[in-house]
Amino acid sequence: MKWSGVLFNRLSAYTILAHINALSGNYLEASVFADYVIANATRGGIAATDIADITNTTNVGFFFGNRIKHIIGFPFPNSSNEGGTDGHIESLTLAKPLVSKPNPDIYVKVERIVDIFNEAGDQRFRIDSTGTVQTSYFADFGGIRPIFKKIHIIRNGESGTDGSLPFFTSTLVFSRFEEINLLRAEANAVLGRTELATAILNQSRKNRGLVEIGPNVDLIDAVFQERRKELMGKAGAGLMSCVTIK
Repeated sequence: MKWSGVLFNRLSAYTILAHINALSGNYLEASVFADYVIANATRGGIAATDIADITNTTNVGFFFGNRIKHIIGFPFPNSSNEGGTDGHIESLTLAKPLVSKPNPDIYVKVERIVDIFNEAGDQRFRIDSTGTVQTSYFADFGGIRPIFKKIHIIRNGESGTDGSLPFFTSTLVFSRFEEINLLRAEANAVLGRTELATAILNQSRKNRGLVEIGPNVDLIDAVFQERRKELMGKAGAGLMSCVTIK
């Protein structure tokens, strides 16, 4: 792998430590590490990412190349002969008309998508008042197998790529601002810091066009539901918990 730029710094290390401690149930330590990352995010060039950037399929999109916002990311550029026809999420999720493959290997059922994205105004997926689907996460929503296209980098994100040569070059992103911030909300919720956890979660929701959660909502469940929507497509974070294998 060709490394260019700083792929691993103190914020990267603290992000990993936050995840390890959360997985181990050490939420006090997880909150400390997550707080440090968020408090110093701007100094490290880390910031929230909008949906247009996350779903951008070109060579300026979030999942292309090496970007500071990845916190930790491993790029597989075609220019370094590190792309491939398999081994990327796109090789499992994409299909016609985005690539030449007739059907995706894994997909999320229509009814499951509607169940997950069940709030008005969600920038990731919503059905408006006219019944029209508004989404940059899925293609062919009316078909038998909706196509998950959030991560969709073909041949270095070249403009006009028609998918006839499905050579995938998306970056493997370990974590990003939205994920570490939701982990911070999770840690504080478990620790009983309800007001802070709610404020963190509501800011994440606001960034995606959603209203604040109500006072009687299960806070930890609400954090996990937001993680599922925001991190869909990230290994272990959302997609694999609701996919159907062809």
